[in-house]
Amino acid sequence: MPWSHGFKSIKWLQRITLTNDYKANDTYAEKNNDPESHLKTAAYLDDMPKQFPAGEPVALSGMAISGWSGLRRVEYWVRPAESPPVPLADEDPAWESAQWQECALAAPPRDWTNVLPAGISAREVLGFDPASGQPLAWPLRYSMVAWSAAVRGLAPGQYEVRARAVDLNGFAQPEPRPMQKAGKNGIQVRRFQVV
Repeated sequence: MPWSHGFKSIKWLQRITLTNDYKANDTYAEKNNDPESHLKTAAYLDDMPKQFPAGEPVALSGMAISGWSGLRRVEYWVRPAESPPVPLADEDPAWESAQWQECALAAPPRDWTNVLPAGISAREVLGFDPASGQPLAWPLRYSMVAWSAAVRGLAPGQYEVRARAVDLNGFAQPEPRPMQKAGKNGIQVRRFQVV
């Protein structure tokens, strides 16, 4: 299904049952997910060390999904963390004053022969320029791209970092989200210490 995650596709059909149970087609029905939603554009944080030495840059990295609405950029936000950690509520005013910083996206491969199946030329693939064999837009829709950033100048202390994607329409993750159950697209958080 080109507009949804791969695990949503039917693998094997063994029986058909008619029911009005909402859990029949939604194994995550109570986990804020929606299998009927389009693939969202979203950024995810890699695992990271729990401590960084003062004076050294804090390396951030992750992957971003370029969904139905495409990907314009990935941004990160670092702020001092409370101890013990307190979840940041959706309506917390800190979201409005957050200072998001742009991350670097990985460049497209120069040679697509090692990426595409044998015998397939990038010049023949939808979304690629037939003359040059290069993508018409980067990152490609329905693909993943690595991102990275280096945070400098953090004083010793406890911090938390978040990352989000901004789509080609200018919507920042998790928007647009007219109702809470409209695609699992929450913003991840990682906590670390500068010592």
